[in-house]
Amino acid sequence: MFHTILLLTISIFPGIVLLIFFYCKDKEPEPKKLILKVFLYGVLLILPAIAIEMFLGKLGFKGAFFNAFLVAGLVEEFLKYKLILQVPFKNPAFSQVTDGIIYAIVASLGFATFENILYVLQNGYGIGIVRAFTAVPLHALVSGIMGYYIGCAKFERIKDKGKRIKGKGLILAIVLHGFYNFWLFSGSYFVILSYLQVFVMWKILFIYWNHSEEPNKETPLNLRGILKYFIGRYSLSGWVKIFVGMVLLLFVAITTTGAVVSGGEIENLEFLVALDAVFLGLGYFLLNSNHYNYIPHHFDSNHLN
Repeated sequence: MFHTILLLTISIFPGIVLLIFFYCKDKEPEPKKLILKVFLYGVLLILPAIAIEMFLGKLGFKGAFFNAFLVAGLVEEFLKYKLILQVPFKNPAFSQVTDGIIYAIVASLGFATFENILYVLQNGYGIGIVRAFTAVPLHALVSGIMGYYIGCAKFERIKDKGKRIKGKGLILAIVLHGFYNFWLFSGSYFVILSYLQVFVMWKILFIYWNHSEEPNKETPLNLRGILKYFIGRYSLSGWVKIFVGMVLLLFVAITTTGAVVSGGEIENLEFLVALDAVFLGLGYFLLNSNHYNYIPHHFDSNHLN
């Protein structure tokens, strides 16, 4: 009994922590009843997602690309997308662009929490630790970016343009989610890219978030401009130092855990847990570095549009 309770705690804790974090970050918090409603609907999304993914799995298509982009990415992000449009999008409380980000994150965390329970109960503590820093926040980050575009579409006066903006957000979410899964499904050291992607997406989400609070917030940001701004925050030597640091820390993780790569797959779950610590530490350093800040309030982001 204690073992099961502990597993459930590990499963639920990351989603609840992230939910509280994003809710408190919102300058104009949304109604708690609506937040709870969207979260619970997100939990229920796991049922049709499992059914659809099982059906697609029986079609005979195999490969990391198919499973990553079509089975997981497309199905899960489309279901979240429809939930946002059916529930919070039509509610009067949805009154600004930032609300799109919030409700999308809440829906995704409901989904991710239930999904996490299923994975952790089946695979144990190690998976719970790994997913707390990867899969659970990944759902929130991907859907949060999609929610930004839904928020912009909400206040777009031209109906057809609003549809295109929403479609852009959905496609972007599918692609980002698909790439994350693709790195994982590919095995070997490609797993590193999934960790790096989660870190980068934290940065990008807050660029979107800060823009949603600016005067010209109804005009969607251009993704190319965001990437240019993000990459340009460091000099070439700065990025080289970061890369070298990752390699050295990865070497330490491998040697201390005795992890090996066999047949294209990483053996020893401790290897992934060690990677969690590596990227968590790296992320903490970069997020608190004096050389990098999210878009400040005085920053003119018009050139990103």
